[in-house]
Amino acid sequence: MPWASKALVVVGSVAVTGLLLVLVFSLGSWGFTHRRLSLHAGRLQRLLELHPAADRVQAGLESEGTRLVGRATAPPELRSLAARWAPLQAAAILAKGEGFAEARFFMAGEILYVIFFDASGVMRDFVCLDSSA
Repeated sequence: MPWASKALVVVGSVAVTGLLLVLVFSLGSWGFTHRRLSLHAGRLQRLLELHPAADRVQAGLESEGTRLVGRATAPPELRSLAARWAPLQAAAILAKGEGFAEARFFMAGEILYVIFFDASGVMRDFVCLDSSA
């Protein structure tokens, strides 16, 4: 086999290996992010089923190290907080938050929780987003 053919095989093998590594690491990263978000969303879903009061939710989350980063009681406040903490997903937050009396924004590491409460202060819905994305 001539020298040029051997070089071509080696370069091709390295290129294919590199592409496979990029694919594997990309899929692994996606899988990790998906799993992390699904764990947080599942946790909030179980909390939602209990219909807890806003102060109880906040106290529980803060006791675990999750910090309150904002509170909205009017649509302009909700727009402002959504634009600040999740600019790419602000429309989804605004759509889901329509009709609720209050929204509280929490950061759990790199995960943003937006929890919606009715006029009596009971948890009614939530949005869970990866703020690092």
